[in-house]
Amino acid sequence: MATIDERLKALEIKDERRDLHIKDIRESVKNVAEMQKEILIVLGGSELNKNKGVISMLDDVKSKVESLQIKSESHAKDIDSAKWWGRGIAGALIITIFKIITDK
Repeated sequence: MATIDERLKALEIKDERRDLHIKDIRESVKNVAEMQKEILIVLGGSELNKNKGVISMLDDVKSKVESLQIKSESHAKDIDSAKWWGRGIAGALIITIFKIITDK
């Protein structure tokens, strides 16, 4: 059977291990808290970047994309209209040329 001194020594070793484990857990929690703070700053922004985080930037990009889509649709309509008028003018020119040729 173990003596009292041996039992005390074993308890002290277990106590040291537990203290080291608790210290490691506290450091891990501190690291997680720091990373969480950094993630919040990236997503929401900070006073240094005028609260323009990723979320705000995505909203800006979304509005710009919507604006460009509207412009693109407008340009497509203009191109279709130009094609229609171009075909009409080309047809009129061809008819005029044939009339000039056939009248001679």
